[in-house]
Amino acid sequence: QKRHTPNQPTHQEQREMSDQTSAAVNAAAVLRNYNLQPRLDYRTVQGVNGPLVILDNIKFPKYAEIVTLTLGNGEKRKGQVLEVSGSKAVVQVFRGPAGVDARKTRCEF
Repeated sequence: QKRHTPNQPTHQEQREMSDQTSAAVNAAAVLRNYNLQPRLDYRTVQGVNGPLVILDNIKFPKYAEIVTLTLGNGEKRKGQVLEVSGSKAVVQVFRGPAGVDARKTRCEF
């Protein structure tokens, strides 16, 4: 038969501490600021005309939405949707169009 020593918690005390710890972890998870909005990455650049990039097959583009463009060399630039027509969007690239091409540029909404 096992004897309880004063410095060690009983099995019941261990289970209660475990339950309290679990409750604290769950409470913390509820209060976290999760970003649940998915980002969509498109490779459907139809053309580039100066600082404007024309994208096709975009799901629900929104006027004035800020997007992230990833150039072929990995550089990231921001842009803003200036015009929406069905599934097409025209995005103005901030910091100029140098390096933006129709084949290698990706756009994240």
